[in-house]
Amino acid sequence: MAELINDKTLKFKDRAAKKAIELKFNIITDKTMALADIALMERAVSNLLENALEHTQPNGSVTINLLNENEMLRIEVCDTGSGIPEEELPFIFDRFYKNHNNRKGKVGAGLGLAIAFQIINLHKSTLKAKSKLNSGSTFYFDLPLSNN
Repeated sequence: MAELINDKTLKFKDRAAKKAIELKFNIITDKTMALADIALMERAVSNLLENALEHTQPNGSVTINLLNENEMLRIEVCDTGSGIPEEELPFIFDRFYKNHNNRKGKVGAGLGLAIAFQIINLHKSTLKAKSKLNSGSTFYFDLPLSNN
């Protein structure tokens, strides 16, 4: 996962720089091998990064953390963006759902988080979100560690 996320971070670096957003990747573990489909994980992580960059204002930051949590590999995508109102959190993974920010003229079909959610579910995990309005959001999920 470390290699995949590093590749995704490099891919999104220019987009972040054009918006004056700092994009960081932190590896907080020495165990980074997970049991997962690489192509599906690439899509899920890309969707989470796109979402974070879309909702983060200039001079903000997006950070991806890779860490161990209860013998699992946790992937976190944290942003300093606009955040999500608490009453909207239960709906953000629904297909075609557009949160309060997307209803203000932002583009997007409302599928990115729904697709990421389904990919994570296919891996017997759950995509979760923590957010505070006007302070940012953290999206995270856990994957089983590989013994390799």
